[in-house]
Amino acid sequence: EAIMKVVIGFVASLLSSLSGTGGPLILFPMYLMWKPNINMKLLVGESGPFAFVTVGFSAAGACIFGEVDFGLALLFCLVGIIFTLLGGMMMKRMGESQLKLAIGFILIAVGSMVAVRTGLTLA
Repeated sequence: EAIMKVVIGFVASLLSSLSGTGGPLILFPMYLMWKPNINMKLLVGESGPFAFVTVGFSAAGACIFGEVDFGLALLFCLVGIIFTLLGGMMMKRMGESQLKLAIGFILIAVGSMVAVRTGLTLA
């Protein structure tokens, strides 16, 4: 089990870094394919440190190899902190099936938006 977690973490980190998604957008579907009955609150809890490391190293790479708008980055940090706390409070009140359904809808919505925007740019 530990080896599989490392493999999923490695692949999800690589794909998240390439796509700029921050982690859980790639991690959740991979993890759910491997363990469909996992406790969603546990998965959300495990994704926090994963996202922090992925985003941290992606930010370091952007600072070293690219350009960063630090004002916009600070704004994103502040908004992220507020909505992470709000999301945590909502997650605490949700049941397991409600949380799984909500995460499923979010993943489908974000995936659909990415597909549409990519399709529009390729056209």
